[in-house]
Amino acid sequence: MNAAALATWLDHVIRYRAVQDLDPDEAVGFVFLLKPVVREVLAAEAGPGLWADRLGPLDARIDGLALRACECWRRAAGACARSGRTKPGAGRPC
Repeated sequence: MNAAALATWLDHVIRYRAVQDLDPDEAVGFVFLLKPVVREVLAAEAGPGLWADRLGPLDARIDGLALRACECWRRAAGACARSGRTKPGAGRPC
């Protein structure tokens, strides 16, 4: 998946999670769950610890996704504030 497609997907997911009344940490926290999932799959495929020294770049990309998700949340919250609502959620989109 290219960066633009990933950014679009992430924006949709975070907006959807924002209207579910999730706090920012709940809305974006799933991104960090990618790290242990990747490690678990690699351990099952190649053995524990084999990839550990090569995961830095992947961790950095996941961290970047999390930062982007936080920015998406901030934009959703701003849209809510401009529409007279104090935060995303309450079951309706901003």
